[in-house]
Amino acid sequence: MSQETVEPDADGTAHEYDEAAVDSESLISTDRGKGYIKAVAGIYAAAGVAIGLLVIVVSTTGNPVTPTEEIPQYGDATATMTSTWAMMSTPFLAAVLGVGIGQTLSRSVDEATEEVAKLAGAATAAGTVALVVLGVFLAETEFQNELLFLDTSLDFGNLLTGAIGAAVVVGILSAVTVYADRELTE
Repeated sequence: MSQETVEPDADGTAHEYDEAAVDSESLISTDRGKGYIKAVAGIYAAAGVAIGLLVIVVSTTGNPVTPTEEIPQYGDATATMTSTWAMMSTPFLAAVLGVGIGQTLSRSVDEATEEVAKLAGAATAAGTVALVVLGVFLAETEFQNELLFLDTSLDFGNLLTGAIGAAVVVGILSAVTVYADRELTE
């Protein structure tokens, strides 16, 4: 028979988990864990698509603050600014989401801290790749549409390398958030 362990969380609520289940199978490899990873990756992918689509919408409707002016070297200033902003901001958005998702999983998944930290790290890492790749791809597509006279291209190798690098950082951040939420708050 497995031993039940009581582990209080940050607000003092005791959570029981089955040590034998934790030791025998990683939470990430269970259907429940895979479901969390898919859900988080889907949230991040939706955010990436939204960022890319926002670049397209803003660049086609114009900037409401200042009139869109053609800059001889750069074409439409609005498209250039919004595309650049999207390409630079997606990893930072992934980090902010990683903290929130790490804390949410910490407080809603009744498993051992190490297992939840691994789950949060894996889920937000997968999500970060989706967010960065989709957001940058759509933003760069609009950037290239506005600047057809320039010879620009999207280097998928560099994009994927950057996305994976950001995924590692965000995954660690999310895992640390779980640990901090459960172990450092009293």
